[in-house]
Amino acid sequence: MLLEVKLPEFIRRAMGPEV
Repeated sequence: MLLEVKLPEFIRRAMGPEV
């Protein structure tokens, strides 16, 4: 996921499989 570096950890964890 390209936005991974811009998103806070809690958002990345919410997306889980996407990252």
